[in-house]
Amino acid sequence: MHGGKKAIVAKYGIEMGSAAIGTAFEFAAPGMGPMVAAGVSVALEEFLSRSLSRKERARVGSLGAMARERISAALLAGRQLRADDFFAVGESGEPPSVELFEASLLKARDEPEAKKLVFIAAFYANLLFTEGLSPDTAHSFLNTLQRVTFRQICLLSFVAQEGELDVKKLRTDGRSIPEILSLAREEMDLQSNDLGTLGLLEASSPWRSRLTPLGRMLVELAALNEVEPADLARLRSTLNEVERNGVPRDANASGL
Repeated sequence: MHGGKKAIVAKYGIEMGSAAIGTAFEFAAPGMGPMVAAGVSVALEEFLSRSLSRKERARVGSLGAMARERISAALLAGRQLRADDFFAVGESGEPPSVELFEASLLKARDEPEAKKLVFIAAFYANLLFTEGLSPDTAHSFLNTLQRVTFRQICLLSFVAQEGELDVKKLRTDGRSIPEILSLAREEMDLQSNDLGTLGLLEASSPWRSRLTPLGRMLVELAALNEVEPADLARLRSTLNEVERNGVPRDANASGL
């Protein structure tokens, strides 16, 4: 997916967004099975029949196409669809697979940061292969993906690759630069203690943060390790700026 996300969004957004209503989008991927594919195909066709703006239609179309592409690649690589009740009709009259697909489309429709769409698509695609992850937990993760900013996604990807994040100078920088203050607030919001509410990062020592079990699972399910190198480079540049020039207000203060 590296290097072509913008092209994928543009291509699939146009192709699917302009599809004639009433013509079913063939969501089926090799090995997916007709019953599984039919449910999400109908959900996508129904969603595209709603009154959507051009941008909303493009986002929804992009999400559907990118999810299908990833599902197809996984099946061709030999991954097996989950064998629990994820594809079985539930009390609502719909399988969780279809409910979560529609939920993913809703998130895509309202998502202003286009770079996040590929990760929402990856999240849904991976749900089809992740045995034992309940629909309730999946909905919770999906809500978290909607809430975080793209820069927070970059932070999570950075921590996943580096193992830890040194937050001391980021949190104690005394220059009141909005860019740094905003990044520090975003980092703290990812925390699992009183600093934040998302529970994706935790302290590994007073001034260092690591992924929580929830954070590691979200990174895996949403393929956050696939953040483009250029986007990570921009984050590293900001962190390096803090490291070079940060002036701690209190070098002895606790990080928590």
